[in-house]
This record gives sequence, C-alpha cells and structure tokens, in this order.
Amino acid sequence: MKSPDNPKILAKNRKIGTNAKIAEDVIIECNDLTIADNVSIGIRTEENFRSVAGVVIKVEKLVLEDGVTIGRGVTIKGGTIHLAQNTKIKSNNTINVVDKLEIGKYGTINEHCEISGRDITIGQELWMLPYTKIGGGNAFEVFSKLCIGHYCHIGMYCLINTSRPVYIGDEVGLGTRTMLYTHGAYSSALKGFPVAFGEIHVGSYTWIPGAVVTPGVRIGKNCVIGVNSLVNKDVPDGSFAAGSPANIIKQNAFPREFTPEQRADFFRGFLQTFAGICSDKFDQHCITGSNVISFQGDNTTILFKEQLQNQDLNDDQNRRLLIVYTNDVLADNVGNWDKNVTIFDLKKKYIYGFADDPSELLVNQLRRYGMRFYSRCQGKAYVKWA
Repeated sequence: MKSPDNPKILAKNRKIGTNAKIAEDVIIECNDLTIADNVSIGIRTEENFRSVAGVVIKVEKLVLEDGVTIGRGVTIKGGTIHLAQNTKIKSNNTINVVDKLEIGKYGTINEHCEISGRDITIGQELWMLPYTKIGGGNAFEVFSKLCIGHYCHIGMYCLINTSRPVYIGDEVGLGTRTMLYTHGAYSSALKGFPVAFGEIHVGSYTWIPGAVVTPGVRIGKNCVIGVNSLVNKDVPDGSFAAGSPANIIKQNAFPREFTPEQRADFFRGFLQTFAGICSDKFDQHCITGSNVISFQGDNTTILFKEQLQNQDLNDDQNRRLLIVYTNDVLADNVGNWDKNVTIFDLKKKYIYGFADDPSELLVNQLRRYGMRFYSRCQGKAYVKWA
C-alpha cells in the first residue's frame, strides 16, 4: 500500500483526509478530488482476497465522504461521482455514469454489479445485491435518468433499464430478478412490430418481487405485485396486482391499520420468535408476560407498549427496550438521556436512547418485518439521519 501521495493519483485539485488507505495498484485521474477521513480504496481483506487486485477511477470530480470503502477489481468512470458517508462499493463492480452519480449514506453495492447511465441519484441505506444491472440499452442518451429514494432493496439479478427516466420512491423493494424496462424494441416499427419507450414510476412502500414492468407504467405507493407478474398497465395506490399480464386483484388493500388488539397479538408472536433467535447470544431468556421478553443474563427487558408513558422512563434498575406504537411523551430532539432505555417509535420511525448489541439485534429483526427507522447507531446512542 502506498500513501495518499501515490503518483498514480492525478488530480488538479485534491484534498485527502486522515487515515486514507489507498492500495498501490489504484489509479485515480480527475480534475477535483476529495477523499475524507478513513476512506479505503482497493485494500485486500479477508472478504475480497480472491478478487483481482486494482482499482481504476477516471472521472471529472470524485467526492468520497468519511468511511467510504471501495473494494478490489472496481472500475469507475464518468462525470461527478459522490459517495456519501460509509458507502460501500464492494469488489468486482463496474460504474460508468456520464454526468452525475450520487449514493446516499450507508449505501452498499455488493459484488459483480454494473451501474451505467447519465444522471443517477440514490438515497440513504441502499442495499443492492450481486449481479444487479442499472443501465442497459440507451442508458447514455439524453433522456436517461434514475432517481431512487431511501431504504431501497434491490435483489440479485435485477435490471433497471434507464433508456427513459425511472423514479422509485422510499422503502421500495425490488425482489430477485425484477426487471424494469423503459424501452422495448427490436424488429422494425415500419413492419408493424411493437416499439415502446416510456418512463417508469414506482411509489414509496411498494414491493415488487420478481416481476417484469414494461415501458410507461406507473405503480402507485403501498402496492404489492405478485411474483412472476408482467406489469404492462398502471397500478393504483394501495393495490395488490398479479398475473401475466397483471390484473388488479384487490384495490385499497394496503396499508391496513391494525387495531390495538391486533398489534398486541402480532408482538406476542414477534417477541417469542425474537427470543428464539437470540437464544444463542444470551445465557438465559424467558417469556415473562404476553408481550415481554426478559434476558436474565444481562438484566435486559424487551416489551411492546401501545402507549409510552412517563413512568416507563423512570425505572433505572433494568435495561429496557420499548417498542411503542404511540409516543406523546418524548420530543423529537431527545437523545441519549438514559443508558438504560431505548425506545423504538413505530409511528415516527425514530429510535431514541442507548445503543448496544440487544438493541441492534432488535433493529435488524424489526427490519425483516418491514419496520424501518430513520435513525442509526452512532457510538452508544441512536441519532436521526442527517
């Protein structure tokens, strides 16, 4: 590994922070270069040691914020490339974005992906699994554009074609082998063969597992598309659609508000499952109530409450993880006021208080049930997304 003074880094204007680790077989050529603290480029690790060494980055402007990691065997070309804090570009990826690529904080591009186009903006907490392709036919033409919100999940072998603009909202899941096509053409239009070009819109909180979406389709927010469906017409908000071609099976299906009794019943089952999941991580655990888990080994209690109350914050004897549906007690700016309590606010999608291993396990398990939070662990406390 060479220092950031590596002669293979060619930039007219450069700013390199502290503890930047850049392998000796990395080539960076650009006009403007900003590498913040704790950035890693091309470093061999236990995870990527099988990958071919070397990274080539040739762009107009490169901005790598704190904690960005770029693996081995990566090629990045284009205009302005901006990777926000703690973004990970894992090994064997190819990126070629002519005008602008922005990836929000804590995004991850897993191995063997391809990102091509002109103008791509992606929000925070992206999770892109291997062998996904963004771009395809006409991806470098003037109409090409991709805009994705926060918390997008893109499964393996997905394709997002950007011949025409694609707009994807927040918390959208594209399951394995989902294909979004903004153009469809091969044989001559003058001989009557079908030719189609059109934008695709996917609303927030929509789940598309393994479906094909054709040019010009708009899928609303809060929708679910059946596996292996062919979506060739618009799907209104809140609908369940399935089939090939897809039909609207049920309108106004989602979201469906639970009653307090239904929420309590859900969390009884959820916490029992969570106790089983944690059985190999804590010495002892037991169900002490209908919606309570107590981990006896470290005096940690996890429970669901419909309504947070002041007295829930005053018991300083035990560590408490409180999953609450309604929270009128805490102001939004409450931070780490008590190392003994962590509150998961389901309505506001924030986490307040102390962070430790049990709380992070709970964050991950709630996420698996579609309950995501716009807070993240920073040190020993949860903070709101910046």
